[in-house]
Amino acid sequence: MAYTIASLALTIDSVTVGQVTKCDIESLIGEEDVTADDDTSITRYFTIKDGNCSLEYMYDESPDGGQQDIQDDYDTPATSVYVLTRGGTRTFTFTAFPKSIKHVGGPKENQRVQVTLAVTGGVATA
Repeated sequence: MAYTIASLALTIDSVTVGQVTKCDIESLIGEEDVTADDDTSITRYFTIKDGNCSLEYMYDESPDGGQQDIQDDYDTPATSVYVLTRGGTRTFTFTAFPKSIKHVGGPKENQRVQVTLAVTGGVATA
């Protein structure tokens, strides 16, 4: 069995986000638990599609267009369409807004930006 070392490419509204070093994505479907009167069993129904995404990129004092778009969406706040490509073939498309942005790194260290995206409407995979 051959394992894949995935390359990562991330765009926001078709603009490339540069220097992405990590991007974790989770596709979710919500559920609703329903119990009828006098019944001890639980019936579960699926509800909305949802998801979580966290990413990290190297901070650039002159950010590229994608990094700036993420910051702008956080400042506004606004949603954008993201497309994550892993390994050149597997794509994840979702609409999201930046829920949190954290700048990390000490003196004489590479400065990194960690972003948590709140997905709205689920994650489409291809």
